[in-house]
Amino acid sequence: MVFISERSGSARIYSQSPRDLKPRQIPTVTNALFHDRPSLINNNRLYFTSLHEPSGVVFKSSCAVYCTNLEDGKTVRLTPRGAVDYSPAVSRSGKLVAVASYGFKPWEMEFNEMRTDIVVFPASILAIASRSAPADGLPGQAIPPSTSTASPTTDGGASSE
Repeated sequence: MVFISERSGSARIYSQSPRDLKPRQIPTVTNALFHDRPSLINNNRLYFTSLHEPSGVVFKSSCAVYCTNLEDGKTVRLTPRGAVDYSPAVSRSGKLVAVASYGFKPWEMEFNEMRTDIVVFPASILAIASRSAPADGLPGQAIPPSTSTASPTTDGGASSE
């Protein structure tokens, strides 16, 4: 089981199996005011939403989707800078990731019903995101657990799986 707890004063992601007596904190990004929707899959990757990179724009969310490789502890931003993305869902095979995306638009001031698109992209984007960032700033670099800079594109369409 993977879950969020704020008992330490800020959001942290934990895992616990039936045989464990106490939860184990999963190292991700630090200094995050918000983590949500953790999803752990069999390839030792944790997908989650975080607000730890401020957007720098008033009334613009900084919510983005990230993935932490549990073997090496590196965290990669999966969704582009400036896009507002939520609720990662990973396909049963682990090959596709879907997110609810508000896109690059400013808030419409309606928080009760957000108009989002569903964006689906291959989980293999992680292979791209773990390489160094090119000058155009598209697919980015793997980052240590305390900062984030990677931002691969999310234009992969839906596919049957």
